[in-house]
Amino acid sequence: MSILVYCILFAFIQSGSHASEFRVGGKNGWVVPNNTNTESYDQWAGRNRFQVGDSLVFVYNPSEDSVLQVSQEDYKSCSTSDPITSFKDGKTVFKLSQTGPVYFISGASGHCQKSQKLHVIVLSIRGGTPSSSSSSPRSAVAPALQSAGFMCGLLLSLCGFIL
Repeated sequence: MSILVYCILFAFIQSGSHASEFRVGGKNGWVVPNNTNTESYDQWAGRNRFQVGDSLVFVYNPSEDSVLQVSQEDYKSCSTSDPITSFKDGKTVFKLSQTGPVYFISGASGHCQKSQKLHVIVLSIRGGTPSSSSSSPRSAVAPALQSAGFMCGLLLSLCGFIL
């Protein structure tokens, strides 16, 4: 019976949210890329796996910059005139609430043209495959959880058969 309780608890924990926070730009934060921080934001995003429930954390000087969530068209053209949402607080936490692409650009004049822009693809919680990047918070944990979840499902089936 204790195995059954353990498996039910584990299945409940596994099905819950494994939300993560991602600091955009790493230790440098949300700044214009230059020679000392040459990785583009899109390269950074490509190394990570974002799921519904995760959060992006933008850290920047609010007197010099801002974050705009924009459409794909405004992202491509670096247009700041019609943002979906605008943030100017210096530490913006943006919760990824739906699947699909999300686009951000700097609201400071000329920054987007200097590659201060970010495009992320948000996956569903149950969908997708684990990232192969070791920098992703889920890269090593997800396969283990999936394997353990399979084992619990198997044990639950056996317990149900025995009882």
